[in-house]
Amino acid sequence: MVPRCRLHRVGVWRKNLSDKKPAPKSKQGQHDKVANLFGLMNEIGIINQLGTNLFAKRMPAPLTMPQFSVLNHLLRIGDGTTPKQIASAFQVPNTSMSHTLALLHRNGFITYQQNDQDKRSKTVWITDQGRAIQGQAIMALADDFAQLSTIVEGDDIDALVNALTRIRQFMDDHRLED
Repeated sequence: MVPRCRLHRVGVWRKNLSDKKPAPKSKQGQHDKVANLFGLMNEIGIINQLGTNLFAKRMPAPLTMPQFSVLNHLLRIGDGTTPKQIASAFQVPNTSMSHTLALLHRNGFITYQQNDQDKRSKTVWITDQGRAIQGQAIMALADDFAQLSTIVEGDDIDALVNALTRIRQFMDDHRLED
């Protein structure tokens, strides 16, 4: 059982764990791993919050963060996926994704095509206009990324991206389904 403590700072959490009576070696090692992984996930969550807020402020109109995320997803995995598959990837209800896709479609950023494998459904395709606004959204962060690159260099970024990709793949493969 993890002691109750304030979780807003990883150092406080680690300190509270270490203030308790020392656990046997095997349990202490497990507590250290849990503390380190929680610290990692906590930092990822904070970075996500700060980055999302910054990105939302730089987003070119009429694009919103959820719309950008869908465009980015389509560019990463490729065209031709169904709205249901996209909703599943984002772990949101189909109705929420349908609304986001409708706005993207209305703005000309995606098109729909008949699904060749299942005539009852459609597939989503990103348009040239959608690719362009996704690129504009990323370039809107160029100055911010330039500032960030003063504290994190290329090799560090490559190592971080590789580690985070492995974590994402593991977590994606081990999702808890509703």
